[in-house]
Amino acid sequence: AQISLQHWAAAALLRGQAGIAELREDCIHAPEMAALRAKVIIEVDPAFGRDEGRAELALADGLTRRADVAHARGSAERPMTD
Repeated sequence: AQISLQHWAAAALLRGQAGIAELREDCIHAPEMAALRAKVIIEVDPAFGRDEGRAELALADGLTRRADVAHARGSAERPMTD
């Protein structure tokens, strides 16, 4: 789970965060977490930069939500603080 993009996406959606608590065994093995992880699809877009990303969420009612990140936290353009 530590390096699983599917796990972190599911954790963020279900718990509203993706932190240390989401690495606990009870979270990793929770049935609702496993079910949502199985629905997460990862696609590589060669047009994106190394630190760029997009998340899209298709809802049961047919609506779609999308979030774009031009530069990930920790990148040269968005360095982390001490």
